[in-house]
Amino acid sequence: MLVNIDKVDWKIRYAEELPNHIKNLASDDGQLSIYAQEYIEDKILYGGINFQDVDRGYGISAILASDILYLMTPFLIELLTYEQVKTKAAILSMLRFMVGYVGFHYEGEIYLDRAKQLRQVIWKENNLYLNLLVDADPSIRVAAFSLLSSFEEYAQRLLPPLLEKIREEGSTDTKSLMLWNLKKLVIENEILDPEMRHRFIDLLHELIVPNQDYPVRIVAATLLIYFLRDEAPFEVINIVIQSIIYESDPPSPAHLIFMRAKERTKSLLDLGVEKGIPAAVEVMRHTKHLENGYYALMVALVLAFTPETFPEYGIIRHYRAGVPSNEVIFIVEESYQPHPDLQALDSLQKSVIKAIIEADWVWETDSNVLEIFALPTTKDGLSNLVLGV
Repeated sequence: MLVNIDKVDWKIRYAEELPNHIKNLASDDGQLSIYAQEYIEDKILYGGINFQDVDRGYGISAILASDILYLMTPFLIELLTYEQVKTKAAILSMLRFMVGYVGFHYEGEIYLDRAKQLRQVIWKENNLYLNLLVDADPSIRVAAFSLLSSFEEYAQRLLPPLLEKIREEGSTDTKSLMLWNLKKLVIENEILDPEMRHRFIDLLHELIVPNQDYPVRIVAATLLIYFLRDEAPFEVINIVIQSIIYESDPPSPAHLIFMRAKERTKSLLDLGVEKGIPAAVEVMRHTKHLENGYYALMVALVLAFTPETFPEYGIIRHYRAGVPSNEVIFIVEESYQPHPDLQALDSLQKSVIKAIIEADWVWETDSNVLEIFALPTTKDGLSNLVLGV
């Protein structure tokens, strides 16, 4: 195993310790293998002392300034071919991180070129990753699926086997995670042809039927909203609404990672004014969970008091930490201008105002969101708007 690793002159590259850590990824000693993972991620993949810069999308030159990644990657891939290696999921995640270097900010064209070359080195072994989709370990299946889903440029080739794998997957959590990973590969992929898009939509419709496990139905319904936008049928919208109303915490690890109430509620923005406002108001009126209602309030206000010509993903582009419960909340762009005539409220805007007045949880939290939209921060003030006073 790794017979050629000692033939590389690691010392000249100031990476004398790296070969031992690569070998330790195959160790039966759990502590050794975990430390090896941490060392490779922190010191190599994340740029060592430049970790924080890389974490924010900068500092790619610190990683790609030498050829260490090119020398290390073949050995990581080799480890995936050995049955006894227990860190395959971690290795696949490392490869996925490296594949993502092309999306980082970079200092000079040479580093972007190197990132693209590294991406192709990893892609060359795509058949190996496809074979790992049937591994007995669900964490390996998910990690392999996630890696493959990162290659948007090969979506035409990858989508058929990935869709089939989702159909065959027996674990609810694993299927949910796999399905959510297809968001970028399909929904945000402009080069995918119409036939493949239709195949993806067909799969989502298969997965929202009542006999499917509930977490899978929620992920499929949310993706359908992202995909179909205001053409999403009520059946699909209702699955997402009910999941937001009745869940404070996601029902499975898959949701805990990807499908928290914030993400599901944000999808309501894509429904547009006519469908999105009633959906958000429904959540505001019936949810017992503060965070869920707060996110719905933000969506309702953005749709009700923003021209329909706002950018495709809405004006909610920035985030800040804070209210409520130290969660990340949506806020509007600094350039946002409130509705010029709050007296000229139409029926949809009035429904939002009424829902705010009736929702007790609104008045138990910071009212800054109402101030952002230049709305009165008292029930009486909002009532006067609805009454046209």
